[in-house]
Amino acid sequence: MGIAAISDTAPRDALAVGIDLRSGPRYPTGIATMDGEHRCRLIAVVRTDDDILNAVDHAHARVVAIDAPLALPEGRDCADPGCACATAGIMREVDRIAAREGFRPFPSLLPSMVKLTLRGIALREALQARGHAVLEVYPGMTQDVLGIPRKGAGLDELRRGLRRHGVRGLPRSRRLSHDELDAVTCALTGQLYLQGLTEVMGPGVPVPLVLPDRALDWRLVAVREEPGRRNVASGYNRGHAAEPASRAHPVGSRLVTRVFVTRELPGGAGDGSPVARLREVLGAENVDVWPDFDPPSRNAFLDRTEGCDGVLCMINDRIDAAFLDARPTVRAVAQLAVGYDNIDVPACTQRGVAVTNTPDVLSDATADMAWALLMAAARRLPAGRDAIEQGRWGQWNPTWMLSSEVTGRTLGIVGPGRIGAAAARRASGFDMTVLYSGHSEKPGFPGSFVPLDELLARSDFVSVHVPLTDETRSMCDASFFRRMQRHAIFVNTSRGAVVDQRALISALEDGTIAAAGLDVMTPEPLPPDDPLVHAPNIVLSPHVGSATLETRTKMAHLAVDGLLAGIRGERVRHLLNPEALNAASRR
Repeated sequence: MGIAAISDTAPRDALAVGIDLRSGPRYPTGIATMDGEHRCRLIAVVRTDDDILNAVDHAHARVVAIDAPLALPEGRDCADPGCACATAGIMREVDRIAAREGFRPFPSLLPSMVKLTLRGIALREALQARGHAVLEVYPGMTQDVLGIPRKGAGLDELRRGLRRHGVRGLPRSRRLSHDELDAVTCALTGQLYLQGLTEVMGPGVPVPLVLPDRALDWRLVAVREEPGRRNVASGYNRGHAAEPASRAHPVGSRLVTRVFVTRELPGGAGDGSPVARLREVLGAENVDVWPDFDPPSRNAFLDRTEGCDGVLCMINDRIDAAFLDARPTVRAVAQLAVGYDNIDVPACTQRGVAVTNTPDVLSDATADMAWALLMAAARRLPAGRDAIEQGRWGQWNPTWMLSSEVTGRTLGIVGPGRIGAAAARRASGFDMTVLYSGHSEKPGFPGSFVPLDELLARSDFVSVHVPLTDETRSMCDASFFRRMQRHAIFVNTSRGAVVDQRALISALEDGTIAAAGLDVMTPEPLPPDDPLVHAPNIVLSPHVGSATLETRTKMAHLAVDGLLAGIRGERVRHLLNPEALNAASRR
């Protein structure tokens, strides 16, 4: 909204103006005004300081409540906020408190803090020069005022909290952004301050600005023009004890947490999308998304994760001990997949790094893919397409392009997990007998538990659904295929490395098995001249088992949930290493 528009709409009878200030004009700043009857008269998003000053001037408010630090820390070298020593003073203050409390400040906090502090100081001085009283709102104070949790408070909770305070004038025709709702709460905070309801805000109560393991505290600061006195302003906490880590709010403040997402996420960037949820909670400037289709190189990965607290990664991003040692600020790794063989989970656990994956949501899509490969291999669909393209489709002949029946046959499931169970359930539509093999019998699994040797000897179709471990690596070898029936068809949608591909090619070439369907292989992507591509009677798909829009979007949401929970130190069902939370508390 431009200056002219602000001038036309800004009310002249406001009691308080609330501003949710951001670190620079690149990011939207929410602004709101509130009169003495708790009625919002202006709610807008602006970008420049001129827009902010113009709106405040027209409002004639008694106080301007700003969600930002408005003063330099004590002990600075000079009073000029624009000089290099002021920047050094802000960083030095963070380092001093960090050393006192025994933790390491993460680098991504400092640039945003410096920018926001210097912008807050400049805006506070400009407002005071125009005769306005200014109140500094500390991180988390808006949640305290509304009586809602600092952890995970969303837009709906902010709205409900405002209504409980009798706030009126919130538009019903559109959904307010987080910036706008924060600005409304700042305006309410300023009104309560003027009315003397300081117990609502808890003046002097330490408030955490969370670093990796401990809390850095701030306090409420009132900055007002008092006759005969210099402006009173206190910046960082001066001696208050930090809040216990269990009460810390690592993702409620947009200065706190920075994450790297190694690929663009499905679902777009609109409201409610996975990446929009991350940006809403952390702030757009704290969410770095790799823009290219191909994954970042190792050097690019290290460069983009410098100072990050969390990584949302894919199966081809390597998270190992070397990476964790190079990036000690990382507290959470969220894998957008079920498998996690690219992540050294024990190394993460040892360093207190929470790791999550995305189980359950992709079971049906991957089971569908297993059946697509099974049917394509059984009915020789690729061979039929080749015959058409190569002009070998002649007159009808009762012996041409004969394939395998599926109905009434026997399906063997190797690995009776969620995906294996989903694949087995689909067999009922074909009146198939289902056998399964694993470490132990699974109550409720839709099939009969048998040893692996029996499964291979009896099954017409063998579908593999095991995780990649030391035990399962290359388990489908020459011996495995020799134990299958000669007319049997092999399907793999788990991990490429569970198959000895040379043994599979030999089994297809010499007729040990009839056909195969693979969604996963080694390496990935598979070179077009790889011998597997030219093996007979094989159907290949490029690891797209979960690649439906609906499933991948669900996976992305679950990965976002895991990332935020890991940063907060919360347990979720898909947390792979709960012991990491204990290790993190000791770090």
